Amino acid sequence: MIDSSALFMLAMIGSVFMWIVLLFKIVLSPLQETVKWKLVGVLFVFALCYIFVPSWVVDTFKLSGYGVPALLVNALFVGLVVMYFLITSAIKRQEKIKNAGR
Repeated sequence: MIDSSALFMLAMIGSVFMWIVLLFKIVLSPLQETVKWKLVGVLFVFALCYIFVPSWVVDTFKLSGYGVPALLVNALFVGLVVMYFLITSAIKRQEKIKNAGR
């Protein structure tokens, strides 16, 4: 059985790969520059949440285990996956609009 620390590590490793893929998708996309900067800003906010939220919860509620922070990191990972699919669909929609104008 997988314990919470293993889920925590898998979510962190998956998040790093997801951030790299998202950054390349954003930079290489046909979206406008302002939209690209906004999306990079959202990724930066996600990164700050990964850094500060689990430690803040442990310190605030005086938790001794990794159960709750692991659940928070896993929830953030699910949010990152949802953001990946939203960005991918926005890029496809932008490419469809661009190709229809030709």
